[in-house]
Amino acid sequence: SLGLVLGTVIVLLMRYAFHVTSGFVLWKSIEAATSFLATPGFSIGAWAIAGFSGDALCLVYSFIYNGSYMLPEIVITALGAYIASRVKPLQLKSFA
Repeated sequence: SLGLVLGTVIVLLMRYAFHVTSGFVLWKSIEAATSFLATPGFSIGAWAIAGFSGDALCLVYSFIYNGSYMLPEIVITALGAYIASRVKPLQLKSFA
């Protein structure tokens, strides 16, 4: 059960790393990471990224965006893997 949960967490952390990397490449290539700061009404967390610009902003934005859904997914999937590992297997009756 520990091996299944640990394997699940490792695989999903690898997925998170690939999503951050591809997000960085995407935002860097279209330079759109700064456009969300110009959105009217944007103020939540603006102080946290105010000191970043260029490539660093693209990377931070990718970490935050992908982390917003990947980190809860890691926790929920690891919990599901733990629960699934604790379920007793079905024993089918033989009619022979």
